[in-house]
Amino acid sequence: MRLMKKGWRIAALAAAGIMLLTGQASALLAPYEGYTYDYWGESVPSLAGHTVKEIYEAEAVGTDLTGCEDMFVYQDELYIISSTQKKILVLDQSYRLVRTIDSFRDMEGNPIELVTPTGIYIREDTLYVADQGGFILRGDMEGNVEHIYTKPDSFLLEDLTEYKPSKVTADAAGNCYVLCVGLFEGLVNYDKNGDFVGFYGANQVQLSASDLAASIWKQILSREAAQSMIRFVPVEYSNLYIVGDFIYTVTKANTNSTDEVRKLNAMGDNVLHYRVNDASYPMNNFGDVERATYMQTSYDSQLVDVHVDEDGVITALDFERGRLFQYDQECHIIAIFGGNGNQRGAFVNPVAVEKFGGNYVVMDKEKCSLTVFEQTEYMSQIRQGIRYYQNGSEELTEDEVLTLWEEVLDLNSGYRLAHLNIGRIYSSRGEYEKAMECFLQAQSRNDYSSAFRYWRTEYLKANLIWIIPVAVIVLALVVLLVRFCIRKLGFSTQKVKMIYH
Repeated sequence: MRLMKKGWRIAALAAAGIMLLTGQASALLAPYEGYTYDYWGESVPSLAGHTVKEIYEAEAVGTDLTGCEDMFVYQDELYIISSTQKKILVLDQSYRLVRTIDSFRDMEGNPIELVTPTGIYIREDTLYVADQGGFILRGDMEGNVEHIYTKPDSFLLEDLTEYKPSKVTADAAGNCYVLCVGLFEGLVNYDKNGDFVGFYGANQVQLSASDLAASIWKQILSREAAQSMIRFVPVEYSNLYIVGDFIYTVTKANTNSTDEVRKLNAMGDNVLHYRVNDASYPMNNFGDVERATYMQTSYDSQLVDVHVDEDGVITALDFERGRLFQYDQECHIIAIFGGNGNQRGAFVNPVAVEKFGGNYVVMDKEKCSLTVFEQTEYMSQIRQGIRYYQNGSEELTEDEVLTLWEEVLDLNSGYRLAHLNIGRIYSSRGEYEKAMECFLQAQSRNDYSSAFRYWRTEYLKANLIWIIPVAVIVLALVVLLVRFCIRKLGFSTQKVKMIYH
C-alpha cells in the first residue's frame, strides 16, 4: 500500500511536470498551488480548475462595496446587501450598479429602518432580508414590506437574550427558514403566515475525546460541580442554501471536523451520504483534511457559505484559508482553489460565494471586492462528465463522455473521479474486468467489489459447461489419491477403525 501511495504521488507530480514542460499548462496556472486529496487523505498536486477572470472594486462597480455581507443571484442580476450602508445593491451581468433598494416601508407607507442587515434571499419576486437588529422582512422588489418576522413568542426561546437573524431562505410553499446568531437548536421555521412552527434541522452535538470524558465526570460529580462544567450544545450553522426541497447548511466550527456540510430533507435529516467510507479518512470531512498547526494550535477549515449549482456541485467557502472546496453529491472532491493573501485570486475576509453568468463570484468584505473565477478547459471537461452522470445529460453520448474522462486523465493521471467514472461506464457496459482496473486506480473498494461480483457471476455462467465436469474430475482424483495413499502406507479400513477406537 505504501509503494502504491508513493507511485500515485510520483504520477501526479510527473503529470504536472509534463504539462509545464510542454507549455500546455500555461492557461491553467493560478496564483495559488492547485491540489486535491488522495485515498490516504494527504494533499497531492493537481491542475487548477479555476482561474481569476476579473476583480471588481468600487470604481469598476460604480458604487461603494463596504460592509457587504451577503449576495444572491436572481433573474440575471446580482443582489448585494450591505450592513453598514443599510441597502441592497443591484448589479447587472457586467458587474455595474443598475439600481439600489435603500428604503423600506410597510403596507401603510410607514418607513422601516434597517439596523444590521446581513442576509438576503429572493424567490418569485419576493424579497427576504435578515436583520440582526431582531427581525426579517418579506416584501416586493421595490421595498414594500408585507410581513415582518420577529422573535417567536415561545418558551423555547426564553433563555435567548438577543434575537439576531443573520441569514434567511424560503421554500416554494412560503415557509421561511432563518439562521440566528447564537442559536444552537437549528433554523427558526416560520410558515407562510409568519407563525413560528419550530426548529428545523438541529445540528448534532459534537463530542471530542476530552468532551466525552467531561460528560462522564458530570454524571459522577455533585450537582453544583456538574453545573459549573462546560455545557455540550449542538454546533451552530454559519450559512444555508436551498435547492428544491433540500436545504444545504455549513458549519463554521466543528470539534470532530465532520459533517461541516449537510443536506437537510423535509424532515430536517441529513441525507448527504457517501455510499461507503472507502478512504482512510472520513469522506464527510469537508474542507481541508490536513489541519495547519501554528504555535501548538491546530487550525481547521471554517466554512462560512455554501452554494449548489445546476449540476449538483457543492461549493463551500472556507474563511480560515480563503479556499473554495467543490464536491459532487457523493462527497468526492472535484476541485480546490483560492487562498489567503493580498495577491490576485486570494482573500482576506471572504464572506459569500455565488455563481453568476457561469462563473463563481467570491465577495471579500475586507477588500471590498468581488473576485470572479472562470473554469479552465480542464475543469470544463470534468463538469461535462459530472453533468452526464448526475443529470443523465443527452448532450453527449456515453462514448463521448468516456473520451472526456480519458482526456482528463491525460492532463492529470491521478484524478480519482476520472478513474471512478470511467470504471462506472465500463461496468454499465458489462466490461467488468476493465471496470475493476479503473476502480483499483481510483482506490474505490466498494465499486471494485461490486464489479468483481458481476464479473464472477458472468464468468461462472459462461464457463459452467466445463467447470462442473472439471470439478467432478478433480473431486474424483482427490478421492482416488487419498485411497492410494492409505493403501501405500499400509492402512486398511479395519486398522483405521481400530485407531479411532
